[in-house]
Amino acid sequence: MSTECLQPDVISGYIDGRLSAAAAEAVETHLLACDDCLEELALAGVVVAEFEKTAREPAPGTVVQGLLEKIRGKMESFFQWSRELAPPDWMLSYGTAAVRGSRQAGLSVGSVFVRKGMDDLQTEMFLTRTRDDNVSISVKVFEGGKDASNVCLTLLRNGKSPLARFMNRKRYEVFDKLHYGTYNLILEQKAKRKGNFLFQIDGNGFYEKQDHLS
Repeated sequence: MSTECLQPDVISGYIDGRLSAAAAEAVETHLLACDDCLEELALAGVVVAEFEKTAREPAPGTVVQGLLEKIRGKMESFFQWSRELAPPDWMLSYGTAAVRGSRQAGLSVGSVFVRKGMDDLQTEMFLTRTRDDNVSISVKVFEGGKDASNVCLTLLRNGKSPLARFMNRKRYEVFDKLHYGTYNLILEQKAKRKGNFLFQIDGNGFYEKQDHLS
């Protein structure tokens, strides 16, 4: 989030209608180009709705602003690139093609390993970054401690076409040659959506971004 992003008092003012017409228009213009602020506005809308449902009165701007400050502190969990991180056992068990690059001397400059639960599925992601700033994401999905089957993975990228993979047992799927940016991994099993994982990748590491109140 840059210093040019909307401040909590501006977002709260936009929600409760305290901004002038020109200021509100400026906010809307910014939201068209900024996913971070759009996400915060959506979160703030949930906060306001919950407050008004409980208190049965409009939420004052000070309440919205205070909650936004707390939300910002919880929006991202950071995982730094590690030079020493080894690939998980399941990658080595099913072949080394996807991790060949990380084992070549001088090529790999960092890795991140992340686990994420989605409904009754457990997702594991191993990310490797190379010196040309490309990123490879290897994904494995488990169900009840065993390899999951009939899972569709869709990786959404800002401004790019979605990438889709169908996963069956004893396989892991690779999204290769990705650039830095914001991604959303969506899991479906037997045509039922199991959840999604919103994250950002940059030169410092991997940021898990929360798109709901925890």
